[in-house]
Amino acid sequence: MTVEAGKDVTCTVTNTTAELTVLKYVKDKSTGLKPSDVTVSAEAKTATQKSMSVKGSEEVSKDNSIAVLPGAEFALSEKSDVAYLANKLEKYVGTNPNKPDMNAANDWQEVDRTKPVSVQPGEHAVYRFVNSAPPQVVLPLSGGISRTVFVVLALGLLGLGTTTIVLARRRQRLATK
Repeated sequence: MTVEAGKDVTCTVTNTTAELTVLKYVKDKSTGLKPSDVTVSAEAKTATQKSMSVKGSEEVSKDNSIAVLPGAEFALSEKSDVAYLANKLEKYVGTNPNKPDMNAANDWQEVDRTKPVSVQPGEHAVYRFVNSAPPQVVLPLSGGISRTVFVVLALGLLGLGTTTIVLARRRQRLATK
């Protein structure tokens, strides 16, 4: 732009940022698995961008949100010392990213968890890791190997013992005749 001498010019500089939030959603809370049992992270792919690693939560907060450069790529991940099934990673496509409805399935769209994510200028992108507790191992009532094995073995030994006694008595009768 060229400005003639003596003329006034007003310029507006617009800085646009974006916001990234990473949440944790546990499908079945009755299992004891809690969002805070897992640490969620957004690792920046460039040194000029800040990364984030926080305890999981189902609510958007300043702790699990970060201002990002538009278009900057982040690798999202989760880790825990507690066993869990990593079901999927989803992006919020609803209308209120500051208070997403965790139970509204239509407000969430599955994304490839192996690919980095980026946020568009002015956008507040919310992602959530969806997990469930692993199925519990069902042990027999004996607490060890199945009772059926012991019952079959006991019946087999009982039958063998009975057969041995019957044969021994027959031999004894035949020997006395």
